Amino acid sequence: MLRVKVCGVSTAEQAKRIAELGADAIGLLAAIDGKKEGVSRGIITKETAREIVISLPPFIDSVLVTSHDSTERIIEACRFVGNTTVQICRFKDIDEEEIEKIREELPYIKIINVVNVADGSAVQEAKEMEGLSDAILLDSRMGNHLGGTGKTHDWNISGQIVQNLRVPVILAGGLNPDNVKEAIEKVKPWGVDVHTGVENEDWSKNYEMIDRFIRTAKGVPIL
Repeated sequence: MLRVKVCGVSTAEQAKRIAELGADAIGLLAAIDGKKEGVSRGIITKETAREIVISLPPFIDSVLVTSHDSTERIIEACRFVGNTTVQICRFKDIDEEEIEKIREELPYIKIINVVNVADGSAVQEAKEMEGLSDAILLDSRMGNHLGGTGKTHDWNISGQIVQNLRVPVILAGGLNPDNVKEAIEKVKPWGVDVHTGVENEDWSKNYEMIDRFIRTAKGVPIL
């Protein structure tokens, strides 16, 4: 069955409700050095992220999302928060040696690397990152905003990436309850990730939309 991650979770109560609705993973946008890191919605402190992780029920993955280019800071944050997975947005490149350092220091942590799909060059970029990743996440980008843009990208390119990779591919970028079925059918990803597509105008989570998103996504046959 297709996996679903809900990103931008900001409280333990939100995490509990979202887990009850059937999400497989919770995305935490923690400002690991106290600064906003390329996204503007759902930023929380490391302390709050830790509280959320502690509150999660069994079998729910916790994903720390960061665009930080310091492996030392990433490792330090993961140890503090206690997350099971780290999602690295490559606003500044982190090379193979640095990824291996994260693996060496945190052997229990799964690594998701993000590819921003702007044009066909994303296919080659994803292929180059395959060996450094437990999964690849495909997202849209607007300026310095590396996620949470609410904008879709070319799903035909994303579909090519899925066909060319052996690691799991997670589709993100502008997904919502109304378009997720079409996106899954076209791209055939291993999982999907939603953030702003299930929020109200005041950026609060809309549980009705989250429920519909998860039910729709998990109801699409995976061939």
